[in-house]
Amino acid sequence: MKNKIISFLLAVACVFSCSCGKSSDKNTKETTTEATTTTTTVATTTTNATTTTAPVEEEIKVDPTENKGKAVKIELSGDKNDSFVTEEACYAVTENAILYFSEGVTVRGDIGECAEKKLADVERITGLDFKVKVESEYDIQPAIDLYFGEGNFEGLNADDTYVNILIVNLENDEIEWADHNHALLDDEDLYFEAEVSNVAHHELIHVVFLNNYVDLGATLDEGIAEFYTEKLMKEYENQTWSWVQYYFPYDFDDSSILKGKDGFECNFVNEENRSYHYTYGLFFVHFLYETYGENILMDIGKAATDDKFDPSYDPNDESSIKADDEQLKNIIISVTEDDVFEKFAQWYKDNLSRLQTEWKDYMTSIGEDVSFL
Repeated sequence: MKNKIISFLLAVACVFSCSCGKSSDKNTKETTTEATTTTTTVATTTTNATTTTAPVEEEIKVDPTENKGKAVKIELSGDKNDSFVTEEACYAVTENAILYFSEGVTVRGDIGECAEKKLADVERITGLDFKVKVESEYDIQPAIDLYFGEGNFEGLNADDTYVNILIVNLENDEIEWADHNHALLDDEDLYFEAEVSNVAHHELIHVVFLNNYVDLGATLDEGIAEFYTEKLMKEYENQTWSWVQYYFPYDFDDSSILKGKDGFECNFVNEENRSYHYTYGLFFVHFLYETYGENILMDIGKAATDDKFDPSYDPNDESSIKADDEQLKNIIISVTEDDVFEKFAQWYKDNLSRLQTEWKDYMTSIGEDVSFL
């Protein structure tokens, strides 16, 4: 089984034959004179003395799947047994996504169907829609240029109609990650084999939340992605990575939970405690979901969006990070209650053993050996 646990914990989110263009139908308007009735493509302006006409500028619609750059569009066969290796950067279009392939990627014919199924999984488990787009100044093109070379995908998906999924061969310390409306994945991540199914779901959960709400900071971002991915993996009866948080959290000190409100950090501050946001985030989101119901995460997302929350990811900007912590804590309190963090600390003490047992029982039920715990 391909071991991606360490790469997963280090992720910081915190996820092409020719195309044809489309043009709009002309906007027609009827104008009547004393002698005849005609249909024209003009706008009518009436004054006290005369009726004059002015030309209407025709709206030109751009096909968001038409690439003006060097990379070609390819068609996928849909056959799982059909595979090929890309010889150059290229892309494919599915119903809701554009898949960008770098040179040297092995592509299975069913990768488009797998992508659509995972997008549908994420929408169903979160109740959110990828087509919802919050206002964002983020530009997809620099990220594409970084991995594919400038000019390969010029103008492609400029209006963000589709979810952008960048597929490359990740090597060494490279990791999967996601940002507003796009995810970077390894060439195996979109398929449904148990050892690779976790990653794409995790990154696409980031994407759908960032489509619907502002960035909530690494702790909630990663906690939400971890929590919903675990739910999906249990539906598929696949193993989950939760044992890392439950049993061997990397450099995680749970005193941050037990400190209550003072222990909450929304973003990366201590680089020596790299699992904080995954471990604290998973437990905190689990607590919120169990205590306040399944809509609480969306309530927090909406409140943060309304409050124009904009977290800083600069570890050297200590004052901004502290201000972010206070703003997000107040947002969370506003949709829960004043002592929510104290209740979280108590919930953690009361439920850690239960969560560990539930996970072990689940893993045993799907035939996994957890005797090493």
